[in-house]
Amino acid sequence: MRSGHPIRGAVLNAVELPPHLSFSQTSTFLSCGAKYRLERLEGHRGTPNWASLGGSAVHGLTEARDRLLWEHGVQSDPVTVDEFRTEFEKYIVKEEELSGVGREHFRHTGRKSKDWPDKWGYDYWMVMGPQWVAGWESWCAMTPWTIINPIYQDTNVSPFFVSSIEMEFELKLGTTKVRGAIDRVMEMPNGDLVVVDIKTSMRAPKSPEQLGLYACAVESVYGVRPKYGAYWMARDGGTGPVFNLDRFSLEFMSARYGTVRGQMERGEFLANPSDACSYCSVKQHCEIMRDEEVA
Repeated sequence: MRSGHPIRGAVLNAVELPPHLSFSQTSTFLSCGAKYRLERLEGHRGTPNWASLGGSAVHGLTEARDRLLWEHGVQSDPVTVDEFRTEFEKYIVKEEELSGVGREHFRHTGRKSKDWPDKWGYDYWMVMGPQWVAGWESWCAMTPWTIINPIYQDTNVSPFFVSSIEMEFELKLGTTKVRGAIDRVMEMPNGDLVVVDIKTSMRAPKSPEQLGLYACAVESVYGVRPKYGAYWMARDGGTGPVFNLDRFSLEFMSARYGTVRGQMERGEFLANPSDACSYCSVKQHCEIMRDEEVA
């Protein structure tokens, strides 16, 4: 569907809305409609940042190693720096090709310190990345929760699942299609299911809404609903609070995502100036926040 509505005096060029939404798309739109439009619809790419690439490498490597163990019964050797570097380089090279920006110009996050005078760039991730992958595996070995997969038939629900590691889904919430991938679906000792999302950010998300969406996806695809959800915080080496996800019903999420889709179709991509503008990757393209030369 195409949209070309006025936005506070600025005309939005006709753009094609995506055929489906995701949690990240919806989160970006709700935090700042202008950023969503500039990034997702008009294709403006900001300067790549090391935090995003490092987080992707942690996710990619934990997925690969977990699949070996839980889907093939193969125990990996302890993760090495070289193994992480190989995974990290895949994302770096891909981003250089897509953005046309060399890695020497990638944006650093964090603060300067004695240990990291160059903030959290390549060197930081080469130290912390392998540690966080190892931390995830240590936590998995100690937690009473079990990653669900068919080769382990002693769990109550494992025969229902093809894979619960980076479980891809397409969910229809009302008339809105939503796609995503759930990091892990796990089973508690009492048989209750819990969805777990791996985070390498400094702070945990403010709400469990992402986990609630994932519970709806499992319910829709497999007919069984995870009751709980948790974020595994790499910097802490464990999960934060365990959330009851009952309130994030299919009806609730359908209404929420339907409202977002409706706003998009009406061309309501409003800028939301905030402290986040100071590090926004597409700030220079924003009608409100871009820097203008002063004579």
